[in-house]
Amino acid sequence: MSLIAFSLLLTADVLPDVQIDGTEAYSGFGVALAASNSDLFVGLPGRDPSNSGGVEHWQQTADGPSLNGVLPGTPGLGAELGSSVAALEGWVFAGAPGVQQVWVWRYDGSSWQVHTTLDRKSTRLKSS
Repeated sequence: MSLIAFSLLLTADVLPDVQIDGTEAYSGFGVALAASNSDLFVGLPGRDPSNSGGVEHWQQTADGPSLNGVLPGTPGLGAELGSSVAALEGWVFAGAPGVQQVWVWRYDGSSWQVHTTLDRKSTRLKSS
């Protein structure tokens, strides 16, 4: 396991021509972060006016951090997807507390795909 340090200096004087989708107004950009190998996942719970949210995928390259886009999926109105984010070797997990879900993505060798969603309605909690 290795720790990769990312430098995301997103100020107008450093990156004057870069517009990052979802950072306007309150996107919640950076409210939750997770790193695994050379990947960084950034939560955007307020990404659009409907607060559906999302998770951005950044990758460390020789030239610095590179935005690969938002992980696939449509969480729905008020989901706030990306309020919490965790990552581990080809898996990403993100909370969507507005709809009481956890989204799970899996890297298939070429792209990130939605693996499943967990919600309180369909998940039984086993008590000990």
